[in-house]
Amino acid sequence: MNNDYPSPRTLIAASLVAAAGCATAPTGYGALAQRLVGKWSYVLGSSSRLEQTMELDADGGMLVTGVRHDRHGSSGFAYRGRWRVEDG
Repeated sequence: MNNDYPSPRTLIAASLVAAAGCATAPTGYGALAQRLVGKWSYVLGSSSRLEQTMELDADGGMLVTGVRHDRHGSSGFAYRGRWRVEDG
């Protein structure tokens, strides 16, 4: 893996923290969880590039898909998992 960009797991964690920080005065787990449900996409990099999409479902499912591009070619990846709000 090229070191021009952070790992996908680091990006997921940062995205979740940023999304949670953008929520305005949730009234509990349900309100905050509703604000986090959605799909985000972004592209990072210069000499190498990372295209990634993260999708959070209302039932707690999470899917991250993407493609890494560098001088050696392109490779796709996908991560599935669960998410939840703690102390929300």
